[in-house]
Amino acid sequence: MLEEIPSPRYSSINMRILLIEDDKEIAQFIFQYLNTKGLAVTICRQRDEINKVLKKHEDYDCIIMDRLIENFDMKYLVPDLREHWPTAPLIVLSAISTPEEKTELLNMGVDDYLGKPFSAGELHARIQARLRYNQNQSPNNSEQFLQMGNTVVDVIKRKVTVSHEQISLPSKEFLLLQNLMKDPGKIWSKMDLLESVWGTYLKTETNVVETTIMNLRKKLADLGSNLQIKNSRNSGYWLES
Repeated sequence: MLEEIPSPRYSSINMRILLIEDDKEIAQFIFQYLNTKGLAVTICRQRDEINKVLKKHEDYDCIIMDRLIENFDMKYLVPDLREHWPTAPLIVLSAISTPEEKTELLNMGVDDYLGKPFSAGELHARIQARLRYNQNQSPNNSEQFLQMGNTVVDVIKRKVTVSHEQISLPSKEFLLLQNLMKDPGKIWSKMDLLESVWGTYLKTETNVVETTIMNLRKKLADLGSNLQIKNSRNSGYWLES
């Protein structure tokens, strides 16, 4: 059964958290702590519960999920979660916290990765950081459309259009393109992109930037865009049309 703890009356915060965790003790520990911070938490412990939540199309401000649910690798569900909640921060909890694991999940669209064991205080701090970051990234209506060459980006609906062809991009690919288009004359270093797009500290040796740009280049080319993401080993990345 899905469980939800409402925000306490004394709290001015009205944030809804979806917690996907099949360990009863860990789930109880997390939502009791987040409840004291004024966050409403809905818990999914089983895959059929997750499917029910996906069908309801309810709004959540942040999603926290364990890497394994009933021995199922939740990374395969990331695209579905991203489709339903494209702007909600997605934080993965996992006992596997190698750099390779983190890079793989970040490449797939996860926003943050917290290794087990972890403190509830750190988890709450990361939720708050991701929510602040998303709020700062939210555009004004006057900035809804960006255009360069034959390519138009709708930053509110997160759509990319060339002529009459339109696609949706994964969160990180979209944010990367959005940043490049906002200031096409700027040369972005790898660290600039890591901080701006991923909003968290990652080691510079990770290949998440290169992988994301490679995927974005292919999708733009397939769409017929004349945008080209240029790069120089000693400088960084920039956009040309």
